[in-house]
Amino acid sequence: MSDDKKKLNKEFEQKMALEKVIRQSFNYQKRQQSQHAKRTSENLMEWNKEHLSPNGGKKAFKNEQGTKAKGRDGFITKKV
Repeated sequence: MSDDKKKLNKEFEQKMALEKVIRQSFNYQKRQQSQHAKRTSENLMEWNKEHLSPNGGKKAFKNEQGTKAKGRDGFITKKV
């Protein structure tokens, strides 16, 4: 009877150890994927700022002199 208990206890310990390794591996992979996604996002934003922004990403919606870009002031009415 004690041999059966030892066998069951050993199997239980092995099962728990295996589950612990799987849990740690899953959490590690999840953490690595989130870090990779964050790095990718930051790199894409930096690339967009450097290559697609008309003023190098310094100030959005500002022209060369530093003033706001002019737009339409009125909807349909004319200024007199």
